Amino acid sequence: MKLEIALAYSNYLRDGTHRMDDGTRQITDYDQASNQAWSQVIQFYDSLGRQDYRDYRMDDGTRQITDYDQASNQAWSQSVQFYDSLGRQDYRDYCMDNGSRVFVDYDQDSTKNWSTWQTEYNAAGGVTRQVITYDTGSVVTL
Repeated sequence: MKLEIALAYSNYLRDGTHRMDDGTRQITDYDQASNQAWSQVIQFYDSLGRQDYRDYRMDDGTRQITDYDQASNQAWSQSVQFYDSLGRQDYRDYCMDNGSRVFVDYDQDSTKNWSTWQTEYNAAGGVTRQVITYDTGSVVTL
């Protein structure tokens, strides 16, 4: 795949833009001054210039990835995923098109008696439902 690389330098930060043949592009920003909580941010845009996702690589080894529904073909407008320093998914937070939220917490280090704890919120922020999946496989809805 042919790649055009353009580098821009600005106040200790270096940005790398990669433009792909299909019209998509990826922008990588490095915290060269080491004055941010992140060391690297990767942003990806589709061929229409709409942001697809943003990937924060934090100084402590954790990651936060925000996925945007730029095509408006999902029930959510954005999804935020957080990974611990060992690369295990910690949680996922969905912002739904109707203003509600779905937050899924994963027991990535196996210290709880449940594997996932899902909490659903209405548009006003009130808890509407919780679904707990236990290590035994049983599911409880509150």
